[in-house]
Amino acid sequence: MHDRPGWRVEFAENSQLPAQAFVFDAETGLVLAWSSGTEHIELISYTLDEQLDPALFTYTGPVVEEADERIALQAEHEEKQRALDALPKPAPAWYPFSISVNATDGDTSTGALDMSLNISGPSLSVRRWLTGTTPPEPSPYSSFDDAVRTVGNIWTYELTSHSPLAEIDARRILESIPPVDPPRPAAEIIAEQQAAEAAHELALRTPGTAETTGIIYSGPVNVSYMQFYLHAYNDGEVSVGTPQNFGLIGGDTPGQVLFTTGLHTGDVGVTLEIADIRPELALNDWEEVGEVPLTVDAPLILTGWGTGDPGVRLPISKGTYRLRYCANNMDAAREADVGELIDEYQITIWPSPIQPDELIKQTSQAAGYWNDLER
Repeated sequence: MHDRPGWRVEFAENSQLPAQAFVFDAETGLVLAWSSGTEHIELISYTLDEQLDPALFTYTGPVVEEADERIALQAEHEEKQRALDALPKPAPAWYPFSISVNATDGDTSTGALDMSLNISGPSLSVRRWLTGTTPPEPSPYSSFDDAVRTVGNIWTYELTSHSPLAEIDARRILESIPPVDPPRPAAEIIAEQQAAEAAHELALRTPGTAETTGIIYSGPVNVSYMQFYLHAYNDGEVSVGTPQNFGLIGGDTPGQVLFTTGLHTGDVGVTLEIADIRPELALNDWEEVGEVPLTVDAPLILTGWGTGDPGVRLPISKGTYRLRYCANNMDAAREADVGELIDEYQITIWPSPIQPDELIKQTSQAAGYWNDLER
C-alpha cells in the first residue's frame, strides 16, 4: 500500500460489530487503512523515524505531588478489608427458605422422575457491635427497610431485610447465631471507644492543624453543571454549615463541599492553598470573595464533577477551619457555557474557630444570583 508491503486482516461480523478490515504496515505495524461496509479511512501521509527534539517530551506544567494519595487511601481500605475478613464470622444456624420442585424428565409409566430443586429466601443483612457502645453507621450496602435487634451481654445484633420477614423469623435467625468472643476483652474495647468518641467530639470543636502549608495544587479541574468538590474520603463527614450570605459554596450533600463556577461544562483553573494562620487578602485581585466555616472529620480530596481528578488530598487534620473562595471571570464563563480555563478560582483554608459565613466582595451577575439565593 503506497509502495509499502502490508498485511490485510479481516474480521467477520459478530453480534456486536459489523465485518471490518485493517491494513497493517509490514515493517512498523502501523494501521494504514480501515474499512467497514461503505466506510473507509486511509492514512495517506506520514513520516517514519523522524528525529524529534527531546524537549518535546519534557513536561514543564504544574505537578500534583499528592496525586498518589488515592492509591494510599485505597491501600488503607484494602488492608482494613483483609483484617475484617480474618475475623470469625459465625453464620446463623437457621434460615427461612422455600423449596420448589420442578420435573425435568422421567417415565410416567414407572414413576421415574428427574427433578430440579430451587431454593429461595429473603435477602438479609446482619450487623453486630459490642453492647454498650455506639452503633456504627450502617453501610449503604446493608441499609434495608426493616430492622430487628437482639441485645446480648456481649454483642448487639441487627438484622435487616429487603423483603417482608416476620419478626418471629428474624429473631429466630439472630438467636441461632453461635456465640463468638470479641478480639479483646469487651470492657477494654468499650473504654477505648468511649475515649475515642470524646476525643473526636473535642476535635470537631477545636481548630485543626495544617500539616503542610502553601499551594498544594494549581491547575485545571473539570466541572459539569457548574460544580466541583472537596470530597470526604470513605463516607466521612465535612460541613460548611448553612451559609446565609455567600452562595458559591454549599454543603447540603453529606460528605462533600460543593463549589459553584460560572462555566457549566469544561475545565476551570483552581489554586488550592493551605495556611497555618489567616492569610492577607489581595482584594483587588479578585472579583468575588467569600468565606465560610469548615468542619472536617475525614481526609478531604479535591475532585471534579463525576471524576476523581485531580484527586489531591488536603494535608489537614480533623478540626475546624476557615475556607476562603475567590473567583474571577464568572460572567464571561457563564456566557460561554462550555470552554476551557475561562474562569479561575482560589481556595484557601486555615485553622480557625467556627465563625459565620461572610460575603466580602461581589462583582458579577453570576455570583450575585447564587448569593441572593442564600438570603
